[in-house]
Amino acid sequence: MKAVWIAGGVLASVVNAVLADSVISDGVPMGLLQADQRQPISQLVLGGQWVSNCYQLELGQYQIRSYDFRFNQLATITTTSYPDQDCVQVPTGTVSIAVAWQLDHHLTTEEGMQAFAMDVQLRIGESQELVNVKQILYYQQDHLYLGISRALNEYPHRLDWEIEYRRAKASGA
Repeated sequence: MKAVWIAGGVLASVVNAVLADSVISDGVPMGLLQADQRQPISQLVLGGQWVSNCYQLELGQYQIRSYDFRFNQLATITTTSYPDQDCVQVPTGTVSIAVAWQLDHHLTTEEGMQAFAMDVQLRIGESQELVNVKQILYYQQDHLYLGISRALNEYPHRLDWEIEYRRAKASGA
C-alpha cells in the first residue's frame, strides 16, 4: 500500500465537511509577505487549482486529488477514485472537503529541501470533529509536492515525489 498524505485516509471517513474557522492573522511569519503586496505570498503562490497525477492508493485503487485555493487560507480538496492505473475509466467515487490552512515556518526535509510547514484544519465524520493535520509543502514553479506521513500531529520529514501537483490552467487561458 502506498504511503500517501494522511488526508487520504481522513477523506474516506468524511461524511459532511464544513469550513473550519481559521483565517490568517497578524501572526504571519516574516518573509511570507511581499513588500509590494498586502496579501501573503502563500495565497499569491498557491492561489488557484492544483491537480495531482494519477497515483495508486492501494491495490486496485487509484486516485487524482485536487486542491482549489480560492480564498486566502481556505481551500477545497477533491479526491476522485478510479479502478484503473490511468484514471480514465468511470470514477468509483468523489469526495470533496473544505479546509482551512496556514503556511508557517520553513523546515528542511530529509532530502535537504526547504519546505513550508502547513497546518490544515478540517472537519470529519458525522460529529464533524475538528481535526488538525500537520503537513509540509514544497513549491517549485508550477509544481507542488506534499510530505509523506502517517501521523496527524507531527510534520513529515520527507516529500512524496511520486505525487506531483500541477497548477491547472485557468478557464479561457
